[in-house]
This record gives sequence, structure tokens and C-alpha cells, in this order.
Amino acid sequence: MVILCDGMVRSGSTWSFNVVRNLLTSDPTRKVHGIYSESPAVLAAGIHPRPSHLVIKSHVLSPLAHDLCCSNRVQAIYTWRNPIL
Repeated sequence: MVILCDGMVRSGSTWSFNVVRNLLTSDPTRKVHGIYSESPAVLAAGIHPRPSHLVIKSHVLSPLAHDLCCSNRVQAIYTWRNPIL
């Protein structure tokens, strides 16, 4: 499974990335890899079948990432903050 933790800068996307990784690694039988990448090529490479989970942190939602999220090939967590509050 590929999980994309995306969000605007200073929105808590690092926090959500760390929470997802910690939840997945709470089961010692799961292999989890985490990476920070803005590259659509990394996301494209990550969707190939694998025995491990891949958590990607990003601040840019590329057209490829959008398409993969809409087709349910990638799970997404988007963090947003209201700069007015």
C-alpha cells in the first residue's frame, strides 16, 4: 500500500506522516518505508506491487498523484491549515 501524506507547507503534514508510519510499524510483521519526495517519478515507482508499505511525504500534488488518488491506487492524507485562525 502507498500512502501519500500531502499538505500545504506548515500544515502538520510531517506530523501526519509520522503518525501513519508509527501506526503501520506498531505491527512488527509489517515492513514500512517512509520517504520525503516531491518527485512524481518516486510515486510512480512506488505503486508497483510490493510486500511493504510506502509512506511518502510531499507538499506538491502532481497531476499523476491526483490521478492515482482518484483511481484508489494511492491512499492520500491531505493536511490543510487556516492561516486566518
